[in-house]
This record gives sequence, structure tokens and C-alpha cells, in this order.
Amino acid sequence: MIPSRDPMASRRLLVTALFLLLGCGTDPAPQGALSLTVSTTAIDANGVNFAVIQVTGTSIGRVSIRSNRGSFEGMGNLIFFNKTPFSTMLVSCDSRTSSSCAGMATIDVSDESLAGAGGQVMFRQVP
Repeated sequence: MIPSRDPMASRRLLVTALFLLLGCGTDPAPQGALSLTVSTTAIDANGVNFAVIQVTGTSIGRVSIRSNRGSFEGMGNLIFFNKTPFSTMLVSCDSRTSSSCAGMATIDVSDESLAGAGGQVMFRQVP
């Protein structure tokens, strides 16, 4: 390949190389290490039953826990704790009044360093 004598082409090449070098770093690994344990694998979705969720490990900063179904102790599907360890109750929704209630509840926990863990509880349809 014959080198270009166009100074703008060399400048563009240099800027592109610097952009790629500076912008393509790897994301830092999480500094925390979290573990999540669920007390049961299935509960009736009657609005009263619950599963105990225990989170242990070493957390960095505030810890969030969320679920796509149910509510954590009546506080909603996303709550925060200052550090681990902690436990909370995931209370089922009522499948008799909500058609989207029954199914797999997915639980995710993460800290500010993006360490995370997850678990599941089946919310069974009640008649």
C-alpha cells in the first residue's frame, strides 16, 4: 500500500485510532459478590402467600431487589437496602383478580458495582 500524501487522511486515521483506543476499554468487573436464596419454589397466587428472599454476600453501595410479579412486603416490586445481608418477603399478587398474576416471578438483586444474583418463584393460579 502506498502511503497517502494527504495530511487530512493521516489526521483522520490518527483520530480514528485514538477514538478506538480510548473508547474500547473493558467494563470493570463487579466488586461485590451477592447470593440470593428463595425459601420455596412455588406459592399460590392468592395475594396473601409469600416467599422469604435472603440476600447475602459482600455488597458495594446500595442494593436493589426487584421482581416482575408480586410485591416486597407491600412496598412495591422494587426496593432498596443499604447493605447485605438482608431478608424480605415477596408477597404474591392475586390471580383471581389479575390475569397476569400467575406465572414465574423472576427476582433480581444488584449492588452499585453491578454485582448481581437472581432467583425464581412460581405463582400458581388459584380458582
